[in-house]
Amino acid sequence: MKHKTSFSLVFVSRIVIALAIFFVAPPAVGARSSESASGVEAQDAFSAAASVPGAGFVHTATAANTSGNYTLIDHPLTNNDPNAIVLVTHNGTSLGVGNDHPIGVLYSNLAKKWGVRNQDFAAMPIGAAFSVLIPATGMDNFVHAATAANTSGNTTYIDHPLTNNDPNAIVLVTQNWNPDGSSGGTYNDHPIGVYYSHLAKKWSIFNQDFASMPNGADFNVIVIVYKVYLPLVLRGT
Repeated sequence: MKHKTSFSLVFVSRIVIALAIFFVAPPAVGARSSESASGVEAQDAFSAAASVPGAGFVHTATAANTSGNYTLIDHPLTNNDPNAIVLVTHNGTSLGVGNDHPIGVLYSNLAKKWGVRNQDFAAMPIGAAFSVLIPATGMDNFVHAATAANTSGNTTYIDHPLTNNDPNAIVLVTQNWNPDGSSGGTYNDHPIGVYYSHLAKKWSIFNQDFASMPNGADFNVIVIVYKVYLPLVLRGT
């Protein structure tokens, strides 16, 4: 009996030692957009999402980097890269100046930089702060375009294998004026959010004020996924 007990303890200890688990923690905010979440909740979401390979930081609008309704981001992962995926949210925890306007991102072909813009063309206030997330290139981030086929009313539906049929997926979105650095895009001057449609079995982006979603509106999307690796659990037993 003692022999069996000893073997069981050794067996269990080997499993525990062999288990290698990598977990990407989900944001504290569930079905919310990176833009629509605010204050501490938004900061918690981006803090958790910062565990995704890439970069996360706070950008502050200054006189040197701001013009009109936008402020330019100066970062090596986004400079000279019109294909970069950039997500932003208002940062209300860094003592920044308030900016109560719907926001999005745009690529300046002149400056070769991405910027945070007020969608309603309101002047960007000096001192406004934004949490910025630049995920690593991969399947968990992409650009979603609203089209006649995937849009209804104030909602556009995301069709992606990482989010379809998964009501527990963590989806962050930011409006993108000109994906790929194109000359122009479609304005959507409305606060946005995300929700899961149990009827369509898909996640969607919606205008929270119920305004119609315009065809041609583009959105940067990142999906926070759980990754669990169990390599060679029983090796050596």
